[in-house]
Amino acid sequence: MEVNDAVPTDQYTVFGSRLSFFTMKLVSAMEWYFQDEYTYRVKGSTRAPDTDPTAAVLNQLTATLTARAGTPQMPVLITPENWCIADTTPILAMLDGRMAEPRFYPVGIVGALAAVMEEYFDEWAVRWVQHVRFQCGDQTAEHGVAGLIGERNPAILAHDVARKIKWGREVAAPALGLTSQVQQSAVEAEMLRVLGALDGHFASGHQFVFGDAPTAVDCVLMGILRAHLFHDLFSRELLRHHGGLRRWHDTAFGAAVPPSATVTSRPVSLDTLSPFCALVLDEMGRDFARFAEGSRDAYSTGRESFTATVYGESVSYLHRPYVEKSRRMLR
Repeated sequence: MEVNDAVPTDQYTVFGSRLSFFTMKLVSAMEWYFQDEYTYRVKGSTRAPDTDPTAAVLNQLTATLTARAGTPQMPVLITPENWCIADTTPILAMLDGRMAEPRFYPVGIVGALAAVMEEYFDEWAVRWVQHVRFQCGDQTAEHGVAGLIGERNPAILAHDVARKIKWGREVAAPALGLTSQVQQSAVEAEMLRVLGALDGHFASGHQFVFGDAPTAVDCVLMGILRAHLFHDLFSRELLRHHGGLRRWHDTAFGAAVPPSATVTSRPVSLDTLSPFCALVLDEMGRDFARFAEGSRDAYSTGRESFTATVYGESVSYLHRPYVEKSRRMLR
C-alpha cells in the first residue's frame, strides 16, 4: 500500500516499531477488536543510508508518513478511508465509534476511569520506560536500542546504537526530569508499586482491568509491558516474580475479544474499585497532579519548560504541547 494513495481499502495499517510503547498500545487495541482488519508495518528511520535499497524505501515511507501526520512520532495509523492519524488517544476514540458499542471508553464511570488512567500511564509511565531502557546499565541500553533500530533499519544498526543511547541519556532523560538519583530511584519504586498491584489484580483472576473486555487502560498497559518492561533486560529481571503480570502479558495479547464480552462484570463505583484502580487514582493525586498542573500552566503561557515538585525535589521538565492537548480531550 502506498501511504499517499487515495484509493480506500478495507484494512487499517499501523506503522511503528514493536519496541515502541505507543505502537504496541495501538497494536494491542487492534489485536483485541480489529484483529482481521489491520496489518502492521515497520516505520523506518530517515538516518539509514540511501545506498541500501531497503533503507531507501523505508526512508521515503517515513518521510511521507511524517509529512502526512505532521509529526515524526510513532505510531501512525492509515484508515480504510486513507486518513492518517498519529495520536493513540484520538485513534482509540475514533475506533470506539466504529464498534457496536464503545469499548475503549465505555459509557459511564468505567469510561471516565479508563480515560483518566490511560492519561496517567501515557504521560507518567514514559518515565518508567525511558529510565529502564537507557539508565540501567550499558547492557540493557544496548539490547533495547539494538532491537529498536534493528527492526526499523538493519543497515544502520552498527553505528547508530551509541547515538541513540546518547540521546536517551542526554536529551530524553533531562526532558522527563530523570537526571537526579532521587528521581531515578523514585521512578523504579513507583513502577514496582503500581505493577505490584496490577500483578495482584491479575493473579486474583481478573481478565482485564475492569471486566472481561479490555479498555484503553488495558491497551496502554500491554503496550508498556510488550515494548519495554518484559523486553528490556533490567526491567525483565526486576519483574521476574510478577507471575500474574507475566501470564496476562503472555496470554491476553492477541486473543480476540468476543462480542459477548462485557467491559464490566459488576457495578463499578468509587466505593467498589479494585485495589489496583484505587492505588492508581491515589498515585495520580500526588506527584503526577503537580506535573500535570505545571504542564497546564506552561501550555497556557507558551513556555518551553516548567518545574514541578516531584518526590520532594524541584524538577524541570520540557513542555510537550501535545500532552496538554491530549489531556484536554478528557473534558
